[in-house]
Parts: sequence; structure tokens; C-alpha cells
Amino acid sequence: GQTPREQLPEDPTDEQLLAAWRPFFANAGTYEVKGNEMHTKIIVDKDPNATAAQGEANWTFEVDDDTMVRTITNQAGVTFKVKYERVE
Repeated sequence: GQTPREQLPEDPTDEQLLAAWRPFFANAGTYEVKGNEMHTKIIVDKDPNATAAQGEANWTFEVDDDTMVRTITNQAGVTFKVKYERVE
């Protein structure tokens, strides 16, 4: 999100819990880097569908000084780029 989430009350409703939990994304797994290619595999994920589908992905990256650009092609064949910049 673009704004901080509100604190949950002591006894939150189901709707409040869902609003707090839904935007959260997390997973853990393994990765292997060869040159500028990375292969990742999800082992544990908040979304059970991600692990059921084996959650494997291949992507490439380029590093230039304090910037990394990651190129990803998802399972639907859509390619997109994500740019990361180091900040101090």
C-alpha cells in the first residue's frame, strides 16, 4: 500500500483482519544464480496456490552501479521489468 495501515483494535472483526492481512505478501524458498540468470523456487508461501504450482520462476537481471533491473516473464507469458535502486 501507499499509506500506513491503521492499528487493529483489541478484538478485530473478520473484515478488519482481512484488510490488514490481504495486502501482505511473503514467501521463502531457494534460488540459484548463474551469470545474470536466476532460478527461484518457492517452498513456503502465504498463498497455498503458489506452493501447489511448484512456484518456480526464471528471470534475468542487470546491475549497473546502484541499480538492478530484473526482467520477469510470468507463467502467462507476460514480460515485465522491475527496477531496484540502492538508497542511503
